[in-house]
Amino acid sequence: MLKREPTKREILLVVLTRRPWLTPFIYEIHGLGGATIGELRESLSIRTPIIKRALWWLQKYGIINKSGDKYVIEQDYRPLVDELKLQLCRHNREYVLKLGATYFVIILRRTRITSYSVPEELINRLEELITNAGGAEFTPKDLADALSIPYKLASRVVKTYRLLKECSSI
Repeated sequence: MLKREPTKREILLVVLTRRPWLTPFIYEIHGLGGATIGELRESLSIRTPIIKRALWWLQKYGIINKSGDKYVIEQDYRPLVDELKLQLCRHNREYVLKLGATYFVIILRRTRITSYSVPEELINRLEELITNAGGAEFTPKDLADALSIPYKLASRVVKTYRLLKECSSI
């Protein structure tokens, strides 16, 4: 059986679903048209070892390359990153990326980057509940009780919903 090479789109999607914390780096490097480590440190306010690790991963997968002292998005990936930016919502130091039927939330801290995922179905169910309740606010406890889901997941769904609302109101 012959195996085919994965397409650039497939590589990018696999990287972002397995390592969503790399999203802000792709976003910033693309937005700046190439960036040095110092520029990334300034724009993202993250410690240098985290930046170096992210750049290592992105170079390993061939998404970026080093041109002089700047890191730039590989030519073949630029149109894909442009498409990706249409599915990305950024609010302060939080990013929400929609890939397929899943929202990936990435939160930047100075010393770490955290990420989690939320199924689109739960966001839609929360929106439905809010609409049926006449626009009333839902707390994570309310959502956990209404949908019989764990509190931690309900908390993430509510937070993601609020982030998406913030992005759409900008």
